[in-house]
Amino acid sequence: MKRLAWLCLLLCAWSASAAELSRGPYLQLAAADGITIAFHTTVLASAEIRYGERGQPLTSRQPGPMLARIDHAIRLTGLTPSTTYHY
Repeated sequence: MKRLAWLCLLLCAWSASAAELSRGPYLQLAAADGITIAFHTTVLASAEIRYGERGQPLTSRQPGPMLARIDHAIRLTGLTPSTTYHY
């Protein structure tokens, strides 16, 4: 079974006030090569997940929809099984 260690979440807010997490992040729909990261923000915002393998820089990124929203669910794909990632 693959191990996932999730450390932090980066948000890019497209509103006048900074977005803060109001719920989450939490993991959903885990598969051998992917996972969905879901969370809610306090204001309408666009978001992206930056991630990388444990001990490495956060060099990969997966943007969410460009439409600003409060509820977010971003799917990461192409993950290597049995590898620990942080975001």
